[in-house]
Amino acid sequence: MSVGFDPAGGVEPDVAARMVRRNVSGCAVAWPKLRFAALAAAALFTFATTDVHAQPSMTGMTQSPIGGGAAADPDKKMLVTANELVYDYENNTVSAVGAVQLYYDGASLEAGKVTFDRNKNAVIAEGNVRLKEKSGQVVHADRLQLTQDFKQGFIESLRVDSPDKTHFAATRADRTEGNITVFQNGVYTACEPCKDKPEKPVLWQVKAARIIHNQQEQMIYY
Repeated sequence: MSVGFDPAGGVEPDVAARMVRRNVSGCAVAWPKLRFAALAAAALFTFATTDVHAQPSMTGMTQSPIGGGAAADPDKKMLVTANELVYDYENNTVSAVGAVQLYYDGASLEAGKVTFDRNKNAVIAEGNVRLKEKSGQVVHADRLQLTQDFKQGFIESLRVDSPDKTHFAATRADRTEGNITVFQNGVYTACEPCKDKPEKPVLWQVKAARIIHNQQEQMIYY
């Protein structure tokens, strides 16, 4: 099943996930804001509120469950594909389940399941989550949850691979108060795995049991 979605009206145009970076002693720490993922979930909810017997076209929409930004390019549409869409009207959620793929403006999100929870205003993606940004940066995770205002959320088993061949990983990242992110067991490296023995540890890497990024202060503590 595929759904075309036109994110016109009230949706931020920079839906490809953005990274907040701050270099400290050569170590870049990243937090994927994943606006693209949240917008995709909004598309799913919009589809859930339409006539299920109608053609699943979202073109010409004037409102979206996600607001607070400038209007997106009306010529750009989102494509949502999945094995099935599950509507849970009792819990006010809609989920794309099975081989979920979301595309928008050069970015893509893949997961086993993506759910938009209207009661919590949150998007949940789980099961081999892979987000590829327009820049070429790739974010991997086992599970992520974000509120629609991006002030609260967490990512489990985070791994970020950048086009410049740098890599960052953490067992978990939690975002609170809209500007504070705490990474657990963070690891950064600019080394590539050995081609002959990729299981061997890289030549050098920077580790910290706990990394705190205060976006407002533009400071990192570890």
